[in-house]
Amino acid sequence: DAAGKTAAEYVWAYPPGVPLLAPGEEVTPAFLEAAAALAADGTALHHTGAGDAQNLAVLG
Repeated sequence: DAAGKTAAEYVWAYPPGVPLLAPGEEVTPAFLEAAAALAADGTALHHTGAGDAQNLAVLG
Protein backbone atom coordinates (compact mmCIF):
# COMPACT_ATOMS: atom_id res chain seq x y z
CA ASP A 1 0.00 0.00 0.00
CA ALA A 2 3.01 2.33 0.41
CA ALA A 3 3.98 2.34 -3.28
CA GLY A 4 3.92 5.84 -4.73
CA LYS A 5 3.73 7.51 -1.32
CA THR A 6 6.40 9.48 0.55
CA ALA A 7 8.36 7.72 3.29
CA ALA A 8 8.09 9.24 6.76
CA GLU A 9 10.94 7.19 8.24
CA TYR A 10 14.28 5.55 7.48
CA VAL A 11 14.58 1.94 6.34
CA TRP A 12 17.92 0.16 6.46
CA ALA A 13 19.36 -3.30 5.97
CA TYR A 14 21.46 -4.87 8.71
CA PRO A 15 24.03 -6.07 8.11
CA PRO A 16 25.68 -3.87 6.82
CA GLY A 17 23.55 -1.00 8.20
CA VAL A 18 23.10 0.81 4.90
CA PRO A 19 20.08 3.13 4.57
CA LEU A 20 17.77 2.04 1.77
CA LEU A 21 15.11 4.70 2.14
CA ALA A 22 15.06 8.08 3.89
CA PRO A 23 12.18 10.30 4.99
CA GLY A 24 10.93 12.35 2.06
CA GLU A 25 11.83 9.78 -0.60
CA GLU A 26 9.19 8.10 -2.73
CA VAL A 27 8.42 4.48 -1.93
CA THR A 28 8.82 2.97 -5.39
CA PRO A 29 7.81 -0.47 -6.61
CA ALA A 30 11.54 -1.09 -7.23
CA PHE A 31 12.29 -0.35 -3.56
CA LEU A 32 9.53 -2.70 -2.42
CA GLU A 33 10.83 -5.48 -4.69
CA ALA A 34 14.41 -4.98 -3.48
CA ALA A 35 13.31 -4.98 0.17
CA ALA A 36 11.34 -8.19 -0.35
CA ALA A 37 14.33 -9.84 -2.05
CA LEU A 38 16.69 -8.81 0.76
CA ALA A 39 14.29 -10.13 3.39
CA ALA A 40 13.87 -13.41 1.50
CA ASP A 41 17.67 -13.78 1.44
CA GLY A 42 17.82 -13.37 5.22
CA THR A 43 18.85 -9.72 5.50
CA ALA A 44 17.15 -8.01 8.44
CA LEU A 45 15.30 -4.83 7.51
CA HIS A 46 14.74 -2.18 10.17
CA HIS A 47 12.86 1.10 10.27
CA THR A 48 12.72 4.01 12.68
CA GLY A 49 8.97 3.91 13.28
CA ALA A 50 7.11 1.97 15.90
CA GLY A 51 5.32 -1.19 14.97
CA ASP A 52 6.19 -4.35 13.13
CA ALA A 53 8.52 -4.72 10.16
CA GLN A 54 5.62 -5.09 7.72
CA ASN A 55 4.37 -1.53 8.22
CA LEU A 56 6.08 1.63 7.00
CA ALA A 57 5.00 5.12 7.99
CA VAL A 58 4.24 7.24 4.95
CA LEU A 59 2.91 10.74 4.30
CA GLY A 60 -0.40 11.18 2.58
